[in-house]
Amino acid sequence: MASRIAPLLGLFLLAISTTSVSHAQSSKAFQRKHVTFLDHIDHNQCNSEMRNKRISQTDTGCKRLNTFIHAPEQVVDQACTSGEPYVIRNQEYKKSPQKFRITNCRLSQEHGNDCEYVAEASSLRYIVVACDQNGRPVHLERTLTDAAAGKPGDKQPSLNPTKKPSNSASVISAHWIRGQGCLCMGRLGGVLLFLSFVLFWCL
Repeated sequence: MASRIAPLLGLFLLAISTTSVSHAQSSKAFQRKHVTFLDHIDHNQCNSEMRNKRISQTDTGCKRLNTFIHAPEQVVDQACTSGEPYVIRNQEYKKSPQKFRITNCRLSQEHGNDCEYVAEASSLRYIVVACDQNGRPVHLERTLTDAAAGKPGDKQPSLNPTKKPSNSASVISAHWIRGQGCLCMGRLGGVLLFLSFVLFWCL
């Protein structure tokens, strides 16, 4: 019986590990979603970029808004390597030392899987990002104007001063968990399916 269970157990563990990797946020995903070499994005380019980069569709339908950063990847990475700590909701991010020209593509029409976008006026803004252990951005939290960014070197106060701000690793973990909303249920379903196979095989 053990010889029958072993192959099923191997397949089950492989499925679990594959699911974990497929849901993990990465620096490459950040680049694909937010970094563009285009000097300008108009309405037509909003639609082509969203489709070509395959970011218009989400699990709940069309993505409502996507921010593009007009800069090379190496320059955007400096937000992590040279950025200042910036605290939002008791979690620590990095604010870029320089402003980037950004363009928002906002959803205007949705017909099934057909998503239409319009380009908002480009502007110069700081970016606030979560970074991985290699100093690469993995999540764009928000963009800031001069007024919102505060003075250079200032650290935005926590909403709850009695709690110590989380570090960047905690931020990454929080966003990973938030992006795994259905992962636990998927694993539970996998466990139940595996147990069903085992009972069927043994009986």
